[in-house]
Amino acid sequence: MRFRAKVFEISSIHELEKVVSTVAKLVNKTCILRLCKDKVYFISVDRTLSGMQVWCCLQQAKFFDEYSLEGVTAEANEIYLELAPDNLMRAFRSAHNAKSIKIKLAKKHVPCLTVEIDLPSRSLSARSLVHDVPVLEKMKNISHIVTVSANNSGQLNIKVETDLVSVATFFRHLAQPNMFLRGDREPDADKFFSVRVDIKKLALFCNSQHITPQRVICNVADKSMLHLYFTHPCTTIQCFLPGTAAS
Repeated sequence: MRFRAKVFEISSIHELEKVVSTVAKLVNKTCILRLCKDKVYFISVDRTLSGMQVWCCLQQAKFFDEYSLEGVTAEANEIYLELAPDNLMRAFRSAHNAKSIKIKLAKKHVPCLTVEIDLPSRSLSARSLVHDVPVLEKMKNISHIVTVSANNSGQLNIKVETDLVSVATFFRHLAQPNMFLRGDREPDADKFFSVRVDIKKLALFCNSQHITPQRVICNVADKSMLHLYFTHPCTTIQCFLPGTAAS
């Protein structure tokens, strides 16, 4: 998934700041940011029966001078993010006198909605300010088991399922290392291999990384093991997660 947008008009920057500030005051802690081709939504749903629901819709062309979006597929060309609007409000407040702002979806130590602010300067040097608004990852709160599936054509799927809901993340066009010896019969490139693992152990390993690996290799032993391999010029870290049986 990819998202990138730019705003150059100071009036649009101020209007976005007002919208985000309003949503932050109405929303209880977090909201869903739904990014579509023509519209941007802020959605808050209190999960209690008596809770208040907030739904805010923006015509993206009225605010953004540049707007690029790639969803999971061409048919499902949307992106859903859960974030704390207070964090986004603080980013926009610091852009009150900005020349322009750029918003993009980025993967740092955690997934982030990055707000890059170009500020006016009295010298020849450019002044910029960057806010990283963390995107909340809720899979581990849905189930204790996650299914990791991959094939030999560069596709990787991470999925959590319960009787009530199914949440999945899809990765496409990943680099495919050559792991076959000469003479080996290569499997069907589109055939998926899957393993179910403890989601808390997987999250613990991924969130503990501070070496900023240059490459991450994911090996799936069908129904038996997940092998993660993080490489850095001076360090390698491997993790072997045993598969769990279907409950």
